Amino acid sequence: MALHQELGIFAIVEELEVQPRRAGIADELLLRTLATLPFVEQASLSGASEVLFREPAILLQLGWAPVQIRQGSNGRHRHRQGRQEESLPCHPDTLRDALRRVEESAWLQGQQAGVQALYQRQLVRGKV
Repeated sequence: MALHQELGIFAIVEELEVQPRRAGIADELLLRTLATLPFVEQASLSGASEVLFREPAILLQLGWAPVQIRQGSNGRHRHRQGRQEESLPCHPDTLRDALRRVEESAWLQGQQAGVQALYQRQLVRGKV
């Protein structure tokens, strides 16, 4: 997370154009959360989000409020017994929906800006 903050990756992710915007959890918060998942040692989005959602210190750094972490931010659940602990602060499908609403061209621009940040800090030696 510190590297993402230092390189401005979270700022880049927050500027991605999301179509259509929706009510509920802020898209910027969902995108910051998605940007953190590759650093979690789980292969699936559901598994990675479950691990991340058990780390309140990281969630606070991402911008989740304590009440969101403890009680969740939306009522979405797929279990007949109601909201499950693994779907806090939001259900993995909510993250999937946020990811789906970002256009491919916006992802490509975001990736290019992220790579450019690496070159600007001289963290990459090549010129290709």
